[in-house]
Amino acid sequence: MLTALSLNRTFSGSGMLRLPLTMGLALVLSVTIAHAAKTTFGTSEAEQCYREALSPARATGTRVCTQAIEKGQLTTRDLAASYTNRGVIWARTGEIEKALADHNKALELNPDSIGGLINRANAHSRDQNYHDALLDYDRAIELSGAAFAPALFNRGWVYRAIDDDKTALKDFQAALKLQPDNERYERAAAEAKRQIKEAKKEARRKKREAHTNG
Repeated sequence: MLTALSLNRTFSGSGMLRLPLTMGLALVLSVTIAHAAKTTFGTSEAEQCYREALSPARATGTRVCTQAIEKGQLTTRDLAASYTNRGVIWARTGEIEKALADHNKALELNPDSIGGLINRANAHSRDQNYHDALLDYDRAIELSGAAFAPALFNRGWVYRAIDDDKTALKDFQAALKLQPDNERYERAAAEAKRQIKEAKKEARRKKREAHTNG
């Protein structure tokens, strides 16, 4: 499922994140936790790179991004965005090392890019490098003032992956508070609650069993 946000203006109000006027952002939810943020700008190659990042996975989509990067006509921010977008395409096609290399370069150019941090965290998560994924999600959430629901949601899934359902539930509930009508967030919170309940039930069973055997 794809949701694209055209940020030609800033948004304000409860739960809304302020972003630069020049930034465009799109969010993609993959099978697991890949809310992928993408930015688009000036040149035709950079614009096409952005569109390719929004499209279904195909390795050929990286070519136009490479053209935008190598043309040498982008601002630093736009260049970072093109690296980010190419990294998103690489990740979708399973080229995680290439994706991480692009996300690293993007963040060298624009260290405080929330989208860049989220995308690198997503790539780390796909690679099961949960420690580094959490570091990037934490930073993205910090920069957003804890007001960016997709980052909270994705971090929640990482906590679930490392069997920390209680912390995961907190993140899912925080994301749901920002977007109360989001059914995905609601389902994730409900599943985390179920897992916590099952874990407590299993702990009680083991305690009774140990008492009986003792």
